[in-house]
Amino acid sequence: MSLTLVSDNYSPVTEGDTLINFVPQFGQYVSGILQPFDLTDLTITMKMQNANDTSIVQVGAGTWTIDNATQGQAHYVYGAADVAIPGIWNLFIKLTNSISGAFVHTFVKTLEIEAAP
Repeated sequence: MSLTLVSDNYSPVTEGDTLINFVPQFGQYVSGILQPFDLTDLTITMKMQNANDTSIVQVGAGTWTIDNATQGQAHYVYGAADVAIPGIWNLFIKLTNSISGAFVHTFVKTLEIEAAP
């Protein structure tokens, strides 16, 4: 099962921008209806893969905060390393149950980091 990100405001960002947050709402389809995905007891992590050179993978350097667990709402504050290299990046987001260790990934999202002048 993969989750979808219902709403987000994450791309593009400019190289070096760490004051722009990634604010997704996690959801899943249940009987054909999109429902919030409950984030209770979950931790969120992210890896970023360069779309032009898939051998370049980095662990998200920022911080995830769950804002409203039952509504699937969270935000990510980019770390400096996340937005240091302009280009197209694939975001692989993983939600892990802190009690059982079970996990699920969201659908891959694409982040564009534009070069700063």
